[in-house]
Amino acid sequence: FMWWRIETNKHEEAAWEAAHADVPVTLGVLIPETELCEQGSKIPLTVSGTDLDGNALDQTTFVNWDGSGLSLMQGSYTVSVPASPIGSDGTLFSVPTDKLQITIAGNENSDDPDTASASVDVAGSLVFTEIDGLDVTDDDIAAAYDYASQGGAPTSEDALALRTAAQKKRDEAKAAHDEEEAEKRAKERAERLVSADDYEFELPDYWKDKVTVKKDGNTTVFYSKDDD
Repeated sequence: FMWWRIETNKHEEAAWEAAHADVPVTLGVLIPETELCEQGSKIPLTVSGTDLDGNALDQTTFVNWDGSGLSLMQGSYTVSVPASPIGSDGTLFSVPTDKLQITIAGNENSDDPDTASASVDVAGSLVFTEIDGLDVTDDDIAAAYDYASQGGAPTSEDALALRTAAQKKRDEAKAAHDEEEAEKRAKERAERLVSADDYEFELPDYWKDKVTVKKDGNTTVFYSKDDD
């Protein structure tokens, strides 16, 4: 009897430990490839729910860009993304608004339950799209850096470097946009500029495509295109 009792206790203890062991969970992640993305920060996650004993869970964790790196005990959980990861080139991504539902259950038909026999059901996937550098805000960068510094990046120095890269990419995009707009305005001004021998002036915007200009020395004549 004592032998049977000891063996039964061992089995029950092993079953309890197996049921309460963390189970690897791989999430479906769709994210654009960027240069050396593996050197960027990991994807931050907020995980909330209850385990098989009814204990509440509410924590921040991180997964790799391929969705690996998450482990949870048997239970039901909701996963959301609080901020963008940062690509090694400074790329930021739109944060998915959809939440994932994760259910992890043990195999009740197994005589020797273990983590391998647990079933993992992940409903949904995380879809990221790249944010154009021109649309990146200071708040986007601050939130991404905050989570990178909490564990998304290997070290605090790496988190700072990624924040600098994000700021640089945003600033370069803004500078390129400003330059393009300046060139566009200069071209439009040149198209409106009328030069005579001793003077020059710009046509008003509302005259664009409405008049024909003929010059003769210092004489400038305007003809309405509606009077052709």
